[in-house]
Amino acid sequence: MGIRNASTKPICHSLPMSRKESNFASFNDDQKLIIAEMLLDSRQSAIHDVCAHLEWLHSSERLTLDLDGVRLPTSPFFGTMHMDYTCRLNGDAWPDEEV
Repeated sequence: MGIRNASTKPICHSLPMSRKESNFASFNDDQKLIIAEMLLDSRQSAIHDVCAHLEWLHSSERLTLDLDGVRLPTSPFFGTMHMDYTCRLNGDAWPDEEV
């Protein structure tokens, strides 16, 4: 696997292009955009699932979250972590830091 720049040309020519890289390099721009959207969807889904699991552990009192020695409340903004994450992805504003 070579290190690549935006033009997909190898920066380090001594390393061969992997099978995945060579396949990806053969895609047109539309195909690359579709793959990028699929990867982003997968990443966001995984983050959502981790937030849901952490929320479940936190709300069942099997997990506590502390920041700078201060215990964080469970669902401080009247919602779950995973719902909050989903809302932020859809453009909801961050709550006031004073809350």
